[in-house]
Amino acid sequence: MIDKVKDSIESHRASKDIEPKSLEAEIIRNADAMSHLDILPVLFKYRSEKEKDFAKVFQWVYDKVEQDWNKKITLKEARFMAKEKYDAIKTILGAMKKYL
Repeated sequence: MIDKVKDSIESHRASKDIEPKSLEAEIIRNADAMSHLDILPVLFKYRSEKEKDFAKVFQWVYDKVEQDWNKKITLKEARFMAKEKYDAIKTILGAMKKYL
């Protein structure tokens, strides 16, 4: 059990390139990424506290969404559940990108 918890903690970030070793860790990694699709304004606020250039903030958020979708949301069921939100976010970010 302790190893599964450690694996879940270590592998939930895609930036570390550590693949989950258990189904539980993979579920947590997918859930973490899916939660980001619900808090898009928070991602902008979080990054803008570190970066003042809005174009760079925007790019960070855009890249984060893409990284989550392409590297962290790996389970078929999770992708099905998140697809509509992901598509909507891509539409919104795509429209915003024209103004940067």
